[in-house]
Amino acid sequence: MQTFNIRVNRTTLNSPKQLLTGKEILELACLTPVESYELLLETNRKGYEPIQLTETVDLSDPGIEHFVAKLYNSINIFIDDVEYSVDECNSTPTKLLELAGYNNTNYYLTQIKNGDIEIGYKEQNDADHKISLKNGSRFCLHPKEENYIDINGTIHSWNTKTISYEQIIELFTGSKNIPPNRAFTITYHNGVLNKPKGSLTPGKSINVKFKMLFHVSETNQS
Repeated sequence: MQTFNIRVNRTTLNSPKQLLTGKEILELACLTPVESYELLLETNRKGYEPIQLTETVDLSDPGIEHFVAKLYNSINIFIDDVEYSVDECNSTPTKLLELAGYNNTNYYLTQIKNGDIEIGYKEQNDADHKISLKNGSRFCLHPKEENYIDINGTIHSWNTKTISYEQIIELFTGSKNIPPNRAFTITYHNGVLNKPKGSLTPGKSINVKFKMLFHVSETNQS
């Protein structure tokens, strides 16, 4: 059975049909909803010709047809349930980690599809793997190895993605029961890219980075 090859945003796709509409090309590339994308056909003059959703393209012409799909508007994706706005319909694990303030040296991503199917991008050659994004795409962060944090020079194993003020105080004091006359100030350094340093207050949590440094100082209250 003859198949026809096309490329959409540098990804090669196969179609058993010779004639495809713009809508079918976007669906073949898993770019939905199709109304959110502008489809462009690369011409021989290195220019681009817009293809409408209902317009038919004949794939029998010599060579591989090259298409570019662009978002009309930005879309929202989720990394560890934190919402981010992106302007491209394709990305890589490396770029998505950077968007969330992490790197691919200590962390990797998994993509959640159809509610419960998990696709991992842990290996080194996955770093630049092309991922098609759509509104609502979901990803999870994972440390590549056992994580730890430093609190006043003491190393603590910590593999949870976030840590709260109260959890740091518990690690610092070794107790969950803190007398009300004891108060603490927490500052941190070597944090995630979008907030590498700052302070943490009661009831608040922050994302944890491998080898993150915390300093806790105590102030006695009368």
